[in-house]
Amino acid sequence: MSTDEAYLKHEKIGFPELSAEDQCRLLIRGDVKILNNLTPGYRMRFIPTGLFQKYITISRETFKSLFESSGYIEQLNEAHRDHPKRDGEWVEPFGDGRFELKVQERGSIVHGQSFPSFDAVVDYYVSMFYNKAIR
Repeated sequence: MSTDEAYLKHEKIGFPELSAEDQCRLLIRGDVKILNNLTPGYRMRFIPTGLFQKYITISRETFKSLFESSGYIEQLNEAHRDHPKRDGEWVEPFGDGRFELKVQERGSIVHGQSFPSFDAVVDYYVSMFYNKAIR
């Protein structure tokens, strides 16, 4: 399966509109099953950027609202609490209202980024996920 082939399959079905929730799952999780369900008998392993651009029609504001209710950050934190030695990322609160995003690889913190508020953390993730679809 080539990127061009995948695009042509979806072009043939007219890029049907997805629910806002499915678009959110595409952005956050890259859930390829959502698009594979539209093309029975044809399966992709990843979503080419060109398809993201055709299927993501929700606004950044709508995505932010859906992202906040998705529990994504809480799931990251839970995974880290359950398996603190595993590679991953999580968000730690500080007592003064600030937050820090930490990324761990091979047992070492390889990235840390401070944010003045939880909303700033949400904006960071929303921008990261949303921008991959509209670039």
